[in-house]
Amino acid sequence: MSLNQIILYVENIQQTVSLYTDLLDCSPNELHPSYASFQLESGYTLAFWDIKEVKPEATGSNRALELVFQLPTKQAVNQCFVNWQQKLTIAQKPQTLDFGYTFTALDNNNNRLRVYASHE
Repeated sequence: MSLNQIILYVENIQQTVSLYTDLLDCSPNELHPSYASFQLESGYTLAFWDIKEVKPEATGSNRALELVFQLPTKQAVNQCFVNWQQKLTIAQKPQTLDFGYTFTALDNNNNRLRVYASHE
């Protein structure tokens, strides 16, 4: 058994697909009225499902997880921050933490997106 997909529940599939098409610079490999998925370079699939269509019904909060994107350098993190701050709400400006240099943004569904580079 291998873990190869993450599904996030969203309020608006079309808005989410538009946002992630821009952020990931790729088109979804599957696109349906209530579900979309992106095949990532890492081999993982990032999918989105309209929360009104999830079976069984979803309950709880989505604020207990983050999608994490690793970049090779602090400079790459800073460039991503410049690009993303025009598109997303920034929850944490770039700073150094125990695991590396990082910032955190929120997508249109308040999912946390962390970008980081390990300590150089």
